[in-house]
Amino acid sequence: SRFLAEPAGVLLITPESLESLLLRRGRELGRIFGGLLFTVIDEVHSFMGSDRGSQLICLLTRIEEAVGNGTRRICIRRIGLSATLGDYEGARRWLALGSSPGTTLLSDTTAGSRGAGRRLNIALDYNTGRGGGFYESLYVQCRNKRTIVFTNSRLEAEECAASLKTLSRLQGEPDIFYVHHGSVSALLRDEAEEQLKSGEGPQAACATATLELGIDIGDLDRIIQLGPPWSVSAFVQRLGRSGRRSGTAEIFFSITGGDTANANADASIRRANANAAASIQQADPAAIAWDLIRTIAVIQLYLEERWIEPPEEKPLPYSLLVHETLSFLGSLGEFSPEALFRRILSLPPFALVPPEDFRALLVQLEDCGLIEVTEERNYILGLEGEAITGRHSFYSVFPGEEKFRVLLEGREIGTIHFVPDPGSVLAVGGRRWLVKSIDAKR
Repeated sequence: SRFLAEPAGVLLITPESLESLLLRRGRELGRIFGGLLFTVIDEVHSFMGSDRGSQLICLLTRIEEAVGNGTRRICIRRIGLSATLGDYEGARRWLALGSSPGTTLLSDTTAGSRGAGRRLNIALDYNTGRGGGFYESLYVQCRNKRTIVFTNSRLEAEECAASLKTLSRLQGEPDIFYVHHGSVSALLRDEAEEQLKSGEGPQAACATATLELGIDIGDLDRIIQLGPPWSVSAFVQRLGRSGRRSGTAEIFFSITGGDTANANADASIRRANANAAASIQQADPAAIAWDLIRTIAVIQLYLEERWIEPPEEKPLPYSLLVHETLSFLGSLGEFSPEALFRRILSLPPFALVPPEDFRALLVQLEDCGLIEVTEERNYILGLEGEAITGRHSFYSVFPGEEKFRVLLEGREIGTIHFVPDPGSVLAVGGRRWLVKSIDAKR
């Protein structure tokens, strides 16, 4: 409220909240952002090639047009920050979309930049299944360390935290294990972040990608990765969480798969009966340690080639086109067809959209009741469009997930994405719970 009354200082905001601001205060943007000098986009690589990144470019362009009173676009300097860029030229082009100034690359060549000057310790443990001593071995890797155990799913993070907590109790040692992912309550996430950052002695969090970006968690001794990383970019982000002060980044991979010894024996028998080419064709795919191969490939791609996935460009983002059309009409009201075409198709992400496609899209939106045509043949939001833009979920261009709240005596522990059976056991917030009842109405 203070910012809107007297815009000044630094505004920390997400694209979704910025969308909300433009939708609710569309006619005040010139006043609100009239003194804007810089737009800083942190972790710029995470926006490139995505609908969310294109949404952000649309919003920044709309702000620049509003600052110019709709008659001209005032180009406000954009600054993109990233330590995980593989394609600098692509990032320069993306950052300059819809903006006339040239783009300057400032590359940090000091120690710590993209791993330069840092020592790197990598260890990999291959397990044939998760039985036996899998979690006991993982417990040893966490002992006396400040660490994050990265997993590739929320369920895996919950199971990992619950198992390590059980082991600490059986060992008679302090419970230093926390869980951190998008479905854990904000209170528990905050507790995990605070313990990693300021807690005394060893601390460990079992987490998904939620701890990859943008959260200050201090200096860590070791990163543990369960299973192969989803991408080279994720590997680099997670690796960068450790060794910031010591200068030595440390990552331990724990990979689970089939019995490679038996697979090798089977392959030897096949090779005895056929040539090498036929042997490769006949190999049982289930016997190949794909997760192990993928992990080695990710490590080699980065360490040997410094390769990171380039973003996938979307030349025809029609879903975003619908979203921004509704946002424009909801924000600024009535538009003539000519004005709507000019304003929407001038936004950089829609540069390649044929006008006839946009025209056909508007006809469909009218048929669905999302927009209406006035007697003056101008476009306005329809009743369905007003209902959609009035929901909180509209601000985000990526689909939301249906969530179910998990409560203990009225206090929310976290959320899940399925309805469990009464009497079943549920892992949430790093602990196992017995499901007593389900309130389907709430």
